[in-house]
Amino acid sequence: MQYSLADQDVLYQNGTLVEQWTFNFANATAEERAKVRVRNSAFFDDQIEVDVELGPVPDSDGRDKDVTVAFKMFDGFDPKGEYWTDANGLEMQERHITTIPTNYTFLNDKPYPNYKTVSGNYLPVVTGIMMRDHNNSGVSVVVLNDRAQGGSADLGDKGTIELMQARRMLHDDGKGLGEPLNETERADWKPPRITARYYIQMFNTKSAPSKMR
Repeated sequence: MQYSLADQDVLYQNGTLVEQWTFNFANATAEERAKVRVRNSAFFDDQIEVDVELGPVPDSDGRDKDVTVAFKMFDGFDPKGEYWTDANGLEMQERHITTIPTNYTFLNDKPYPNYKTVSGNYLPVVTGIMMRDHNNSGVSVVVLNDRAQGGSADLGDKGTIELMQARRMLHDDGKGLGEPLNETERADWKPPRITARYYIQMFNTKSAPSKMR
């Protein structure tokens, strides 16, 4: 589900060194706000810089929220459930989307069909996450983040990398924390604004190396 509503007016700025697109997302009813700046420059060495500024995550509806940033590839890009994440900033580890088998049963002893568990497929992403097209195009995409985050790929939508930008939980999830994950500022008791920077590189693995290394 898209967080907030996208403004159709996109601000484009072109300087001598950098060109930038600014996208605004706002929903006054739900109090959801975000701003995304996409930058391109010859000095970025074949990378695209993306700044995401997320406004305070609202709680007026009384629901817990996980807000993710998603980068989607088009033109039939198909990772087939395979992606890579770094191992604490070192080598890239191959990952595969997992499902719960059909013979899995719950307490009421009723079988549940195969499905992808979101939490079970989110992994730590310290410096980068990558996926590769399996349609013989040789195209790969790498997203580098500026902090450790949870992330996954090819999970909710085909050919998409997603990283957790912010979480706000109003209730203890019973997983051992012992309190809600509800960080607020002392000044107004609202959640802080969360800003993050991502670098995206799309390259052909047959002819070019990954900038992540």
